[in-house]
Amino acid sequence: MARRGFSIFDPCRISNREPCAKIQSGCGICGKDEPLLGCSRCRVMVYCGREHQVEHKSTCKAIERARASLEEQEQILRDSSSSDPFIHGSINEFGPEMRSYILHRCVLVGMISGINTREAVEKQLEHSMEILRLCPKDNLGARKTVAPMMIRLNQDRECYAFLKSWVLVSNRSYDNWSNPGLPRFNVESADIFESVDMFLGLNIGISLTVPLCLLKLKTFLDLSLVEAQKGSARSTGPVGTSREYFNSLRNAVTRSQALLSTPNFTNPTTRISTLSRLQFQVDVLFNEVNRTHPDFWPALLNPQGFLDRPFVVTSGGEDFVDETQGILSASYDAWHDTIGAITFVEGKLGHRR
Repeated sequence: MARRGFSIFDPCRISNREPCAKIQSGCGICGKDEPLLGCSRCRVMVYCGREHQVEHKSTCKAIERARASLEEQEQILRDSSSSDPFIHGSINEFGPEMRSYILHRCVLVGMISGINTREAVEKQLEHSMEILRLCPKDNLGARKTVAPMMIRLNQDRECYAFLKSWVLVSNRSYDNWSNPGLPRFNVESADIFESVDMFLGLNIGISLTVPLCLLKLKTFLDLSLVEAQKGSARSTGPVGTSREYFNSLRNAVTRSQALLSTPNFTNPTTRISTLSRLQFQVDVLFNEVNRTHPDFWPALLNPQGFLDRPFVVTSGGEDFVDETQGILSASYDAWHDTIGAITFVEGKLGHRR
């Protein structure tokens, strides 16, 4: 029977969010970076003065209540355990106390998402990663929120490593999530430019393909910026040393740290071939999402219309949310933060807002 239930995803969260609201540090209302006061109640928000402190009040109260409930659950969990319940080897993810603790931690993540600052996203990511450590099987869907948050924080290599480890584990068996011998995400060996074939045809839905499409697109756009800057740097006169040339290109990259760690980053031939490869991969991923969930891309451009549809979960072993709504909620801010991403989607759909 359909019923409303808890999910870390809440599509209604974005209904009052301004389109293309960029992630910022500083005051959570206006973005002013000084002087700032930290909110001692929610421990997340910073604001520039009394007026914006008052405006933050309702969100603050929601976060404060969620944090207090989480602290109560933590104490219950510790009281019920003979050893530290958070140490590896002592974690019982199936125990009722731990399940309740994880649920309340997910609620806190959802409350913090009401603040659109870098610091708030960092807090959400920290909580979500800890949720996955405590409950690798991830019954509440925290894993689906991690990659978009990493993209917003410009943790591009970490994001790709996370997505790749996810697909490697999923290709084995769902029951193996808690196996310590499974591949873990290794940032050092992550190759963001490699083929996307391993991500296609999976039964994970669009949880992987949507953030991977954005990550590849973001890298493509950044590399395109570098290629454009190359011509500008050369038109001003001799480039000088290779280090000077590298610095001129590096200054053009405003987002992606993945490019700075790429071999032959300053080689024009390498950049051109990499751009072509990335463009192909983005098209493949876009088409894969469109094939399996044709309502996702229109919903990304017009979320308000999409949210008019009922938001329900069904009970049947595990609660789950309509996937398009869930991934839309998880990735909406990341897509709109990434300059050029929405224009790309509009162009693919032949649509202009």
